[in-house]
Amino acid sequence: MLKVAYISPAYFSNVDISYINEMKNYCDIYYFAIIYPSIKGCAIELDAAHCQSGIYEAIDLPEMNRFDTFVDLRKTKLIIRNQKHSWDLQNFILTKHLYSLLKKEHFDVIHVTQPFSFFEWPLLAMRNKIVLSVHDPFRHSSQRSKLVAIYRSIMFRSLSHFIIFNQSQKQDFINHYHLQDKHVYDSALSTYSYLQIYAHPTQLSNHYALFLGKIYSYKGLEYLFPAMKKVHEKHPDFKLVVAGGGQFYFDISPYKNCDYIDIRNYYYSDEEQANLIANADFLVCPYNDATQSGVIMSAYAFNKPCLVTRTGGLPEMVGNGEYGVIIPPRDTQALVDAMNKMIENPELLQEYSHKIHKEYYEEKKSWKYLAQEIVMNVYTPMKNHKE
Repeated sequence: MLKVAYISPAYFSNVDISYINEMKNYCDIYYFAIIYPSIKGCAIELDAAHCQSGIYEAIDLPEMNRFDTFVDLRKTKLIIRNQKHSWDLQNFILTKHLYSLLKKEHFDVIHVTQPFSFFEWPLLAMRNKIVLSVHDPFRHSSQRSKLVAIYRSIMFRSLSHFIIFNQSQKQDFINHYHLQDKHVYDSALSTYSYLQIYAHPTQLSNHYALFLGKIYSYKGLEYLFPAMKKVHEKHPDFKLVVAGGGQFYFDISPYKNCDYIDIRNYYYSDEEQANLIANADFLVCPYNDATQSGVIMSAYAFNKPCLVTRTGGLPEMVGNGEYGVIIPPRDTQALVDAMNKMIENPELLQEYSHKIHKEYYEEKKSWKYLAQEIVMNVYTPMKNHKE
């Protein structure tokens, strides 16, 4: 059986835990979760007492017990990086220890989910075993800089094998970084199924749409808030819940005390996130630009349809209209019309939900299907090529 090391930062742990839960049926997979205690809103978060830098066995940490049905804790290690500066000597020491572990275990494939930081470059000595999942083939408009662009270009050209999560940006990614087409595999994301362990769906008297996730300027909230004001005029009992940490980039004072927008400007727990989704009518992702969205995959864990903008891979993630509604970005009236349509047609929402469940739990977007495809089309060819 293929032996795989899966190395990923904790801010991807919502997708990683769900992925590993299925992948462990098809290969011998070891999970190395990189923890930055200062980053909140992750599936894996540790008590402050365990935040000293080092490499820990997950089975020794009580906070990890809730994931024991999803990942093999005996094959899971937590790499805690608690340095204030990336150039701290301790980061290089941790990388050295990780390199020794990887070399000792003789993995066939090393699957990473973010470009290496400069102190992790020694791991490139194993580049012939490395495949990189590219969650953001192009940075969001609010997160771009020349330095990051140069660094990403160097990193992508230092590796050979990639997994990208939307077809719409695959060729642009290949062309931009001058990569070999045969070594860029387009997969998909499936549902963040681990969230189901937290949810308690209830019958609510008030219906609501949900915006979920960290507040960034590319997410289009400046169009959603005035749209909701118009929706409220037609549907006074319907609400919008906005849940996520971060600083608002526009004046929200007109909406702070209104009864139709519930602003929860903090980092929520998995339990709160799961229950917000489970009890929502639908989710709204009014992004100005995007690649793909973990919010949509969180919604699909509960078969909830999504209202998204036509940008990046979002239309692909809603089946080009099969699992939700697609509108142009930066269009307040389009948001109003789409939300009214979804509110007034509960049978349409039920149809979307049925299609989501069928595609993401039974067919080609299920973790079972995706895991088998990656083993067959990525992991196995990499191992055979080295042999």
